[in-house]
Amino acid sequence: NNDPEGLFEDNRYSLFAVVNHLGSLDAGHYTAYVRQMKGSWFKCDDHMITRASLREVLDSEGYLLFY
Repeated sequence: NNDPEGLFEDNRYSLFAVVNHLGSLDAGHYTAYVRQMKGSWFKCDDHMITRASLREVLDSEGYLLFY
């Protein structure tokens, strides 16, 4: 058992947003994937908001993750 004192047994996290950065550090573009409360994912890219699959979210190169 890696947690003999039970310190981590109640720690459960649920990913609800992923921010991605495309381009170089001094220039580029940010996009985000955001999960709706019922589990649907959406991609936010400037003024465009489209549905996204879980596979698309997991395959993205997350710059920031929100739990």
